[in-house]
Amino acid sequence: MKNRLIAWIKSVVLMGVLLAPLSVSAPAYAGKMEDTLLPAVHVYVGRGTAISGGGTGIAVHVDPVLGTYIVTAWHVVKDSLDTIEVSLYNDPKNIIPATIYAYDISRDLAIIRIPTKMGRIASIESSSIAATFDPVICVGNNGLRGIDPSTGIIQSPATTTPLSVFPGQSYRVIDVQCPTYQGSSGGGVFVENDDGRWVMVGVIAYVWRMRTIRTAFGPIATHDPTQNGSIASDHVIELMKKYGIYSKGDNVQ
Repeated sequence: MKNRLIAWIKSVVLMGVLLAPLSVSAPAYAGKMEDTLLPAVHVYVGRGTAISGGGTGIAVHVDPVLGTYIVTAWHVVKDSLDTIEVSLYNDPKNIIPATIYAYDISRDLAIIRIPTKMGRIASIESSSIAATFDPVICVGNNGLRGIDPSTGIIQSPATTTPLSVFPGQSYRVIDVQCPTYQGSSGGGVFVENDDGRWVMVGVIAYVWRMRTIRTAFGPIATHDPTQNGSIASDHVIELMKKYGIYSKGDNVQ
């Protein structure tokens, strides 16, 4: 009996040694959803049946008294007057009123505020950490159907572009190959930093490439949704600092 027990123990140990290489260990960090999707909101322009458009926003700061500050694109909210509302990624049926807190027209950025304290905000880092071919996650309200993630790469890191509409001014833009559609404006472009967290390095501003498709009704010019231009996060940081709502410590959760 004793010999059988010893033999059984040896077989169990041997089996464990043989199967050990087949086991899959959990990744050191598995917070993609927490970093990229949970800070995202659907931005509505208009109210109820009078909604005229919309886009995306990313929560970047929480004040314990005043609520949550959300960055978006200025062109998403510029015609909204007092009719801005948002819904959260993880609570889409809860419609929350929002107000414009700050904006920079020359860089197509706006910050809106909601009275609700969101449980998750995005961490922002300088766009200088993003390099060509880096994997990205783009988060947007694609087609105004709800918040979705899509994946792609950095095509061109942040480059300075002069603004013809605002002489003497310029802004930094990141070119990204990542599927985005109408409604994604104001969404976030995220890359993985050295410690494994996904951090925001850009705000989706436009789909920049045009193409022509042939149809039964003749050629039609359309956007190529796989390529977009994003305003570099450095401009978001500048705007937040200007209005006293940026502190790197409280934007890292």
